[in-house]
Amino acid sequence: MLAVLGSLAIVASVAVAMGFRGGALTQPPAKVDFAVVRHGYRTIFANPNAKVCYSAVFIEGCCVLGLFPMSRRFCSNRA
Repeated sequence: MLAVLGSLAIVASVAVAMGFRGGALTQPPAKVDFAVVRHGYRTIFANPNAKVCYSAVFIEGCCVLGLFPMSRRFCSNRA
């Protein structure tokens, strides 16, 4: 099974490399305007459902990737 996943990753990497070949940037990336970013987030958070969604995603990230798995490891190392 691991060999199949590894092969799939290699095939996907080759496909991405072939797809991006010759795709140079036509212009340099623009500078970030934080006023525009702030306005965009203000527009998103004007929807009351956005607060619930962002909170749920934050809690999921803490549970799966960050805070809680690491705190378990710290606690088990102390014992």
